[in-house]
Amino acid sequence: MKKLVLASLLACPLMLNTAIATDEEYKGGPITESAIEYGATKCINQVRTVDKYINGTNPRNGAWTTAPKENTANRYYAFFNLKRFEDDTTGFAHGTVIPQPGNTGRCDVSMMHVVTFPNQSCISVRERFFKDYEYIGEVAGKPIYSKDMSKVALEDLTGSCVIVRSEVTNNLP
Repeated sequence: MKKLVLASLLACPLMLNTAIATDEEYKGGPITESAIEYGATKCINQVRTVDKYINGTNPRNGAWTTAPKENTANRYYAFFNLKRFEDDTTGFAHGTVIPQPGNTGRCDVSMMHVVTFPNQSCISVRERFFKDYEYIGEVAGKPIYSKDMSKVALEDLTGSCVIVRSEVTNNLP
């Protein structure tokens, strides 16, 4: 179940622009708290949307922010999130926030997710979670697949699959 939830997160970048983003009651999780602690608040609504999308209300997750010390609210900054599951495995997400309005008038956020699927082949992971992604070529001998503003690479590791997925979101509320 844990991998299904994270893989759903990985396979559906457009979810960020739908129901999760409209929940006014979500005050934030570890990504939001870390950004506020560092003073990286200019894009806090978009950060809060990403935070809810990745973490929900799971108190076992954690994050930290890396940001310049001067004029922090108006500067580019990064977050790193650790997502803990019931069986103590961990998924990782790294994101960068550009606190200047893009062409949509909102802040842009880019994210990279790394997840290991123990005892599953990359073929089965691709068929299960990334079947609607199009093969676009290889990087260093590894296949790359793409859908919308998201790309994913899959690496077989002795009976397990590691995925690395990157995306840019530029239409968050």
